[in-house]
Amino acid sequence: MPARMLAERRDLSQAAVAYAELRTLILSFQLLPGEALVERVLEARLGSSRTPVRAALQQLETESLVRRQGRSFIVAPLDAEELAQAFAFRIILETASIRLACERRTRGHRAAGEDGTHGARSGPRRAPSLWPGISR
Repeated sequence: MPARMLAERRDLSQAAVAYAELRTLILSFQLLPGEALVERVLEARLGSSRTPVRAALQQLETESLVRRQGRSFIVAPLDAEELAQAFAFRIILETASIRLACERRTRGHRAAGEDGTHGARSGPRRAPSLWPGISR
């Protein structure tokens, strides 16, 4: 394989590593929203050269995790409205998932001739209160 192709392949894998590491740093809030991303600092932190770091930043920009600010990048700031919408969507999605899982479990137990209680006592059960003094 020609030396140029080897160098390109190495840069691609370094870019993938830089991308994965930067993405993890952003999503874990080790790089904070609005924080300036200085290429030289990132090169040292990631142990990578400029080209893979730039490629990683460009890929993260397409995912809206970083934004351009002039000629440099910053970690994308959090938008309270976007977060509220994301949580509202998550509530809908998780509620539907739980409902579907319960329906499937119940159907499966009926098909198997089980009542689904697994020896539980009869009658309504109450979960222990996590916050004493708060009525249910």
